[in-house]
Amino acid sequence: MQFWYTTGCAALAAAWLWLGAAANGLAGQPQPQPNILWLDAEDANVNWIGCYGNPAATTPNIDRLAGEGFRYTRAFANAPVCAPSRSTWITGVLALSMGTHPMRSRYHIPHEELYDTDRDPDNVINLAGRPEHQEDLEAMRAELRNWQLTTYDAGMIPEEMMTRRAAEHGTTIYEMVRDPDLYDLPGYLDAADLALEADPTNADSLIELLESDDPGMRYWGAAGMLMLEELSGRAVEALKSRLDDASHEVRAMAAWGLIDAGEEQEAARACLTALLEEGSYASLRVLNIIDHLNEDPAVYRSAVKAAQGPGYVQRMKEYLLEVKR
Repeated sequence: MQFWYTTGCAALAAAWLWLGAAANGLAGQPQPQPNILWLDAEDANVNWIGCYGNPAATTPNIDRLAGEGFRYTRAFANAPVCAPSRSTWITGVLALSMGTHPMRSRYHIPHEELYDTDRDPDNVINLAGRPEHQEDLEAMRAELRNWQLTTYDAGMIPEEMMTRRAAEHGTTIYEMVRDPDLYDLPGYLDAADLALEADPTNADSLIELLESDDPGMRYWGAAGMLMLEELSGRAVEALKSRLDDASHEVRAMAAWGLIDAGEEQEAARACLTALLEEGSYASLRVLNIIDHLNEDPAVYRSAVKAAQGPGYVQRMKEYLLEVKR
């Protein structure tokens, strides 16, 4: 469905904003009000609608609307998921460029994917690991980095860190990610690339990240340690020192890395437990970590019960307490 209505909804959003200006008297005098009908369907494919060529689809009302108006046949989705798409339609600003991109998922996915959409339109066979595609991947990585820099990718630090940093500096996320003093995007991209290499020879560089004054860099240092199969004694000490980090997200990632490596597990579990019991702003992240850990969630049951927070925090609590028990 997104290929049908993305551009259309952006146009409707622009008209909606114009109407708001007119209603506030900005046009100087009353303006004629156009009749706008905005149809939004979740998880619906354009191929399910008769006016787009499906002879088996019975959609007479939508077909009649299309006949009286027009259809978008060359529209493209601005995001692969619902909430960021809606945000972009309404504001006219790419969601990733202003911090409205976060989505929730419990699915394990590879950090890099490549599909032949002609032969594999359902994206089942990931080609990213195949040697014959490495040259193409290198070129695409370079283009991705350029795009991230051009659009001011706000997704390179955790959601909680992003929103708190903007609030602390009395600015919006949109403005913050465009201020290199507040958001070191090139540095975060380099740190993320280093972490994702999962290369044990990068351990010293990851420790340097953990010692950074920037909590975003420390976060990527902890994430990189988590991805290593084994940790040296120095790496373990570096992670352990971050169990009382000023950033709750860094504490949580350091604890996860230690538990996953089988090191300092008692201290790491105590860290996660304390974050939940003390009502941390990173409670959702901690609950997600508990979900991903290869250990009995009953270890954290009392802490999970104590977790506070709206929406997704409560949903994760319910899942961990009632489903994954």
